[in-house]
Amino acid sequence: MKGQDTMENENDVVVMMTTVDNPYDPIDDYDHWLDFDMIKGYGTNELLSRITDIKYDEMSDNEIKNEIEEAIDRFISEDPLNLYKKVKHAPSEFVA
Repeated sequence: MKGQDTMENENDVVVMMTTVDNPYDPIDDYDHWLDFDMIKGYGTNELLSRITDIKYDEMSDNEIKNEIEEAIDRFISEDPLNLYKKVKHAPSEFVA
């Protein structure tokens, strides 16, 4: 079913935040991305955790994904240094 395939593909999409100077993709090369992020002292994961309002026991997976993306969008729109950007795509292992 074509419509069902589209929905599955949308569910495979991952959204993450990174810094503009990080050469690694946080979705496809997470370990290298995290090493770079930590060496630079950015703490992007910790920052994202602080700016999201996730209630795991009350929210569905889709609501959690939406909250994360909305928090990233809000933060980036207010980032005075333009240091952060959003990365959004399916992990390469899911791409045919």
